[in-house]
Amino acid sequence: FGLLQGVPASWRGWFFCLLAALALACIVTLLWRAAEKSRLLQAVITLISAGAIGNLIDRFSSGAVIDFIVLRFGHYSLPALNLADFYIVLGLCGLIVHSWLDTRSRSEI
Repeated sequence: FGLLQGVPASWRGWFFCLLAALALACIVTLLWRAAEKSRLLQAVITLISAGAIGNLIDRFSSGAVIDFIVLRFGHYSLPALNLADFYIVLGLCGLIVHSWLDTRSRSEI
């Protein structure tokens, strides 16, 4: 989405690498804690962390995340994305499903 376009490219690269590394550390911590709770939660966190790692690899290897997938629905098209972004979105959708299922199971008790 063109975040931080007014900031020099070298600073942007380091900022996004640091942000991805911090997010990945949080995700790994969540995965560690969720290891015995839910297979769905494990899969969700794995998808999100795989996406974060993929984007981090892109940042280190080419200095930017390369988006190459464009989804079109008639005259409407979504913003360009890559497989790592797709994994993150899929993981977030799974997290919503997990939260919904968890809320339902708690309300039935």
